[in-house]
Amino acid sequence: KFSFETPPLLLISFDGFRADYFTRNLTPTLKHLFECGVTTPHMISSFPSITFPNHYSIVTGLYPGYHGIVDNALFGVDPHNAGDDAPLANKKKLGVNDVGAEWFGGEPIWNTVHKAGKKSAISFWPGSEVPIQGLRPDYWQVYKTNYMKGEKLRIEEIINYLNLPSPERPDFYTFYYNNPDHFGHVFGPDSHEVDEILQYVDSLVIYLLKRLDEEGLLGCINIVFVSDHGMENLKQSPEFHANLASVMDSYPFKVDAVSSVVGHVYVEKEEVPPGKSLLDNFRVCRGGHPFAAWTRQDIPRRYHYTTKRAGSLIFESEPGSKFFKDKLQLRKGDHGYDPLVPHMNAIFGAIGPSFKKGVTVEPFQNVELYNLFVDLLQLPNRAKTNGTIGRLNDLLIKPTSTYASIPQIPPCDSNADAQCLELNPAPLLSATSNFCVSYNAKCRFELFNAASKLSIGTSNPLAKIFLITKTWSLESEALLSAFSPSHANIVRRSKAFEYIQKLIGEYGQKLDRFTVFVGAITDTNNNGLADDADDTKELTHFYIVLQKCKEWAASGFWHCEDVETAEYVPFILPIERKDYNCLKHENYLLRHTARLRDIELLTGFEFNAHIVTRTKLIYAI
Repeated sequence: KFSFETPPLLLISFDGFRADYFTRNLTPTLKHLFECGVTTPHMISSFPSITFPNHYSIVTGLYPGYHGIVDNALFGVDPHNAGDDAPLANKKKLGVNDVGAEWFGGEPIWNTVHKAGKKSAISFWPGSEVPIQGLRPDYWQVYKTNYMKGEKLRIEEIINYLNLPSPERPDFYTFYYNNPDHFGHVFGPDSHEVDEILQYVDSLVIYLLKRLDEEGLLGCINIVFVSDHGMENLKQSPEFHANLASVMDSYPFKVDAVSSVVGHVYVEKEEVPPGKSLLDNFRVCRGGHPFAAWTRQDIPRRYHYTTKRAGSLIFESEPGSKFFKDKLQLRKGDHGYDPLVPHMNAIFGAIGPSFKKGVTVEPFQNVELYNLFVDLLQLPNRAKTNGTIGRLNDLLIKPTSTYASIPQIPPCDSNADAQCLELNPAPLLSATSNFCVSYNAKCRFELFNAASKLSIGTSNPLAKIFLITKTWSLESEALLSAFSPSHANIVRRSKAFEYIQKLIGEYGQKLDRFTVFVGAITDTNNNGLADDADDTKELTHFYIVLQKCKEWAASGFWHCEDVETAEYVPFILPIERKDYNCLKHENYLLRHTARLRDIELLTGFEFNAHIVTRTKLIYAI
C-alpha cells in the first residue's frame, strides 16, 4: 500500500519504564519486539535521571548540562530569561513547562528534520511546544489541554498522519505516555498499581501493532521504544532526607535552593579565597549519606553538569533520599539519581526495515540517539551533540555514517626518536621504560591513536605511561613526573592523588601487569573540552587510565596483542585538597570514573580502542 523513499520513524517513550520491569513478565508483547529487533540490557540515562532533562537529551543528543534544561524545576529571572549571570535576588523557581525558547539549547531532531525539508508530528514530547530556534514541529499539541484525550486516540492520530499524501505526510513522529512514571511516584515501583499500568502499556503496544498491520504499515516504518529513566522506592522517614537548614551553618550571603533528588543550592557570592571552598560553610562530611555535595568545579565529570543553572552547589542524593529547600514532601517513588544506579536504568528497543534482527548491544547513553535518528531518516545535516557519530552503527543493516576520527599521527617504533621523546639520546622502549608523550609529540604510542592538541616549544609532558608489575611499584614522585613542576605541586596536595595511589597499589597486588596512563587537564571554563595546549594554563583536573591486556604483545612492549580485548578503568580527578563528603576511597574514585571519550575531549588524544570501549561507562573498580 505504501512506498516510502525513506522509512518514517516513530519514537515512543514510556516515561519511567525501568529496565528490570521486563522481569515481571507483564509486558510480553513489548519484550518480544525487543528480542526480535535490536535492544540493549538497558539504556543509560543522563544526569540527573529526571523526565524533562532526559527527554530533551534524547532528541538533542546533549547532556542536560549542555542543553540547559537541568531539572523539572528551574531557577532563573523569568520564563523568557534564564539570567545565568543575574543577581540572585532577581531569580526565582520556575516550572519547566512554563519557560520559553530562551531556556532551550541545542537542536531537537524535529528542527533538523525541518531544515532538511521534511515534516514531523510530535505528540506530547517535552520541549515540542516551544519555538526552539524559532521553529516548531509541523504538527504538535499542547500537553495541558490535550493529555486527557486518551492514548488510543493519539495512536489513531499517528495512523492518520501516516495516511496523508506524500507532500503532507510527516517523516518523524513521537508518542509520549506519562506512565509507568506517574504510578511509580504515587504508589511506588513495587506496587500492584505499577504492575497494572505495565499491562496497560503492553495493551497500547498491541493496539499500535494491530492498527499498523491493518493499514499495511507494519514492517514499513522504523519504531524506536525508549524510556527516560527508572524509578526508586523513596524512604519514608525524615532522617533519610535533607533540607537546606540541616546542612548550612551561618552564611554571610544570600542563599536559595530548589528541591529535587538533585538539590540545587544557589549562593549570592561564589568567590572564595585560594585553598577554600564554598562547601566550607556547609555540613557535608557524611560519607555520602544521604547525599554527596559538589561544587560545579569538582562534581564528577561523567555527569557533565557544570553549568551555572545547576547551582553553585549540587546536593546529589543517595538512592531513596531527596533534598528539600525547606519542608519535606515525600512521594512513594522518585528518580534523578546517578545513572549508574541499577534502578535508574532505562529501556531501548527498535524494529523496522532499517534495523537488524535479534541483536543485543552493550548499554549506551541516551545522548547517542540523536545521531541514530539522523541516520535512520537519512538527513543531510546534523547538529553538534555530546554523542559520538557511528556509536550505534551495530544496530543498522546499512549504516550511513562513520566516526570522524582525529587526524592520525605515525606510530612510534622501538627506537623512538629524540624529537618524540624529547630525550637525547632516545632510549629504547622496553618493559622498564617510562614512555612520555609531550605537547609537540610527532608520533603515537599504542595506547592511543593520535594527539591533535599540539603546541610549539612546550617541553613538559602532556601524558606519561607506566608499566606496573608485582615486582615494580609506582612511586608517587614517578607518577608526578607526568606533570610540569607547578602542576605536580597541585596534584601532590589533592585528595584524589592520595586515593588513586592507594588504588594503584591494590591493583599491583592483584594483577601481574598493567599500565597506568596519567596526565593533566586544563578546562578553565568547565565546558568539557580541552583548553589550548599550554602547560602554563591553570590545572583543573588530572586523568588516570588503568589498562589491562588479555594478552601482552610478544615484542615485550607495553601494548596489548589485541587492543579490542583490553580492559580500561579511566578517571577524571579533581584537584580539591579535601574530600568534603568523607567518602571511602573506592566510593570517591568510582564516582569520578569517566569514559575514555571524555578524556579524549579534554586532551585531544584518541585512544586506540573500539568506539564502544571509548564511550563505555565503568560500573565497578
